[in-house]
Amino acid sequence: MFVLSFNYIDFKEKPVTLFIMSDITNIFEKIGAEIRIRRKRLGMTQLDVAEMTGLQRQTISRVESGNSSVTIASVERIATVVGLDLMVVPKYNDGRP
Repeated sequence: MFVLSFNYIDFKEKPVTLFIMSDITNIFEKIGAEIRIRRKRLGMTQLDVAEMTGLQRQTISRVESGNSSVTIASVERIATVVGLDLMVVPKYNDGRP
């Protein structure tokens, strides 16, 4: 189990932290969905994000659709452009922090 933490500034200039618990099988889907939501709220297209990150538009699409074949570096670049600070932390069931 993992805890995803998304930090961003909302449209009223308030900091927001969103925590989502996820298992490894759909962690990329959760990350991609948050990136897509944030991009659309900012009025950006996938092409806009691609140009700002230097990645191909198809890479942006793969990240947003939860494809796990993209690199974490690409995911971080995209998240940064849409204003998300992404942190993935493992959550252990045996009492470890």
